[in-house]
Amino acid sequence: MRYFILFLFTVCVSNSNAQEKWVKVDCGTDFSLALKSDGTIWSWGYNANGQLGDSSLFSRSAPNQIGQDTDWKDISCGAFHVLALKKDNSLWVWGLNGNGQLGLGNNNSYSYPILKDTFKNWSEIDAGQAHSIAIKTDGTAWCWGLNTNGQLGNGTTTDANRPTQINTDKDWKEISGGGGHSMAIKNGGELWAWGTNGRGQLGAGTAFRYYQPTRIGSESDWKEVSAGFAFTLAIKSDNTLWSFGDNPVGQLGNGTTNRDSFPSQIATFASWKTISAGSAHSMGITTNGEMYAWGFNNNGQLGIGNSISKLNPTAVGTDTDWVEIANSEGQISGTDLTGFHSLGIKEYGKIICGAGKNTSGQLGDSTNTIRQGISCKTGKLAEDIVDNVQNSTDSKKEVLVYPNPVRSGAINLERPISFSLFNTFGTQVLRVEEALNADVSQLNTGVYWLMFDSGISTKIMIYN
Repeated sequence: MRYFILFLFTVCVSNSNAQEKWVKVDCGTDFSLALKSDGTIWSWGYNANGQLGDSSLFSRSAPNQIGQDTDWKDISCGAFHVLALKKDNSLWVWGLNGNGQLGLGNNNSYSYPILKDTFKNWSEIDAGQAHSIAIKTDGTAWCWGLNTNGQLGNGTTTDANRPTQINTDKDWKEISGGGGHSMAIKNGGELWAWGTNGRGQLGAGTAFRYYQPTRIGSESDWKEVSAGFAFTLAIKSDNTLWSFGDNPVGQLGNGTTNRDSFPSQIATFASWKTISAGSAHSMGITTNGEMYAWGFNNNGQLGIGNSISKLNPTAVGTDTDWVEIANSEGQISGTDLTGFHSLGIKEYGKIICGAGKNTSGQLGDSTNTIRQGISCKTGKLAEDIVDNVQNSTDSKKEVLVYPNPVRSGAINLERPISFSLFNTFGTQVLRVEEALNADVSQLNTGVYWLMFDSGISTKIMIYN
């Protein structure tokens, strides 16, 4: 009898010419999605409603590719549902659909991507807690799903399980869905809002609910907006940062716990590139690539190494290579707010890092351990592989293996090296001696283990 033992070390994995990278992450309530530059989508975390899109209801603690398609271009997570765009501008949806938030004309939930319709005319998407917003290629804006607070902007409080148009304007540019409110920016830089407003989250200076889009202020220099559960963050064209809405745990970042129903500038010490508003915490990246976080920190979701909430933007480490962030927007569960994890992309797209709650594997680091500091163990496309290997004769600390998944019929390496390929039963199916590549076009589609002679191994997915 032959016994097969795998030594589980990590190899630096990249795509052809080492150019593959992560381009976007997004967080739902205890689950996460990410988009790669090769057009693939990956998901991990809680999955009781099929929100991972892998045709199962099993939760996962590590990134798992959704299907085999390589033409995805955008993703957005609601509390338990997902919207995704392909490069042909077709809209796909999956996950929970109890309020019609998938827009399919029914209230059935789905655990795999469903084509919204045959029209390929969608350009922008954003999923709120239980409603969805999208912009078509003609500049019109559409909403569907939960509407108890007027968050669909169609003048009613009736849920809609099909897209309903928001007025007749054709100059919508950017959209963002919150817990019960919606925010948008038009081509001219005007800020608009609708939905619930009891905590000032629309920025209109009142507590009145608005059932149709209402312009906020008279400025025309807004360029980015992010709606949290009951508050909002926005950036102007001069890269200044503004906030308004609920603030019991400092999510507005203005140094207090007072609500603010008007947009007020915060964090004047930096020039801001992008922001993300979560359930009750906020994150932002400066134009210098620094990350800051503030607000609720019960599970360490701010990534600053403790569970102390912050009333002002606080630096997350000292790195200056952050390129993307996402916070869990969460929902109300009984009297408690949920959704307490954060993700970010750094090193020019090579690594996804996470912080906060991880009981369902939503950080994607193959554990269920809560992280109070930023943990960069998710979706690594570059990693030191020798430090953990004793007596290794390999003098170089990186071995680039690309692509992964393999769809080109060949495994490539950055330098000549010997290795073996094993199937999941432990049977060697290929042996390569000091080569730069290996032909795997004759192998069956499936998972394989690539093992170097030093004992280092990595999992490879091959599609043929």
